[in-house]
Amino acid sequence: MRRLLWVTSAGIVPSDLAATGFFFSHIFKPLFLNDVYADCALSERELGGSRLDWICVHPTRLTDGPRTATYRVDPWHTPPKGKEISRADVADFMLNQLSSDEYVRTTPVLAY
Repeated sequence: MRRLLWVTSAGIVPSDLAATGFFFSHIFKPLFLNDVYADCALSERELGGSRLDWICVHPTRLTDGPRTATYRVDPWHTPPKGKEISRADVADFMLNQLSSDEYVRTTPVLAY
């Protein structure tokens, strides 16, 4: 199996920026993160053209909370009212994807 797990951000998809709130999408991102998001988008385009079994994980705002294993996953967009996810739950999701084909060649978004 040629599996690659990649992490970028839920804000990569322009339609998902609305879920991040006005301050982040209209002030913080344009002033400080445009180049970072452009690099993330480029990496995702490269993945899309590869023959790997890739999964590009899009976490929402990361927290230092505990692993709960009760997060929501949408294969393409931020789940409704999804604002954050703990790093531990992102790790939980990624470890589960090592033995699952459910999200291969998608960009699942994780949120509570």
